[in-house]
Amino acid sequence: KVLSKCRSNLYEKFPQSKAKFVNSEIGDFVDTLDNNSADVMLLLEVMYMVKEPEKIYSLLAKKLRSGGRLFLSVRSEIYYSQYLVKNDAFESLGKLKKTHGDILSNGVNLNWHRYEELETFFSLYGLKIIDKFGIGICSGVESDPGVDLCLPGKLSREDLKSLHEIERYLGGKYPFSGRYVLLCLEQSDSI
Repeated sequence: KVLSKCRSNLYEKFPQSKAKFVNSEIGDFVDTLDNNSADVMLLLEVMYMVKEPEKIYSLLAKKLRSGGRLFLSVRSEIYYSQYLVKNDAFESLGKLKKTHGDILSNGVNLNWHRYEELETFFSLYGLKIIDKFGIGICSGVESDPGVDLCLPGKLSREDLKSLHEIERYLGGKYPFSGRYVLLCLEQSDSI
C-alpha cells in the first residue's frame, strides 16, 4: 500500500517523472539495470540489513554513470555500541570487531561501517565520498539508544526547532555518531 501511495503521489505531482518504485531484493533489482545507466541512486534505510553490503556497493558502482551520484544511509559502529550498552548486552560488544553479523543475537544479520573502511572500499570502484552527515545524534525513535536523550515527537514546536539546529550542527561535525550516516558519493569512473 505504501509503495502504491508513493507512486500515485509522485506521478500526480510530477506526471513527466521517470522515477521508478520497485519492491524487490536490492541485489535482484540492481542486476536488472544496465551498466553506466543511472544518474542518481537513492538507498535510505536499506543497506544496514543487507547480508553482503560490499557486493551490493560494487553492483551499484557499475550502474552509475561517470559523475553519477549515490545517496546512501549506513549505520555506524557507534549506534550499535550504544544499543548494546543500553540493553546490557555487554557480552556482544566483541562482535563489533567485525562489520556485520547477528549483533543483537536475534537471528537478524545487520551491518555497520567505519568511515575509513568505506572510503577505501568505495575508492576501489571509482566512488568518492563527497559529503557525509549524521542523523539522530541527539535524538532517537522508539527502541533506539538515543530515545533516552530525546524523543522528537514529544517536543514542543520551539524545542523541536532547537533540536534540529543542534542536530544539523553535530551531524556535519560528527557524522558517524548518529543513528544513521547519510553519504553522498560520486562515480568518477565508468566501470
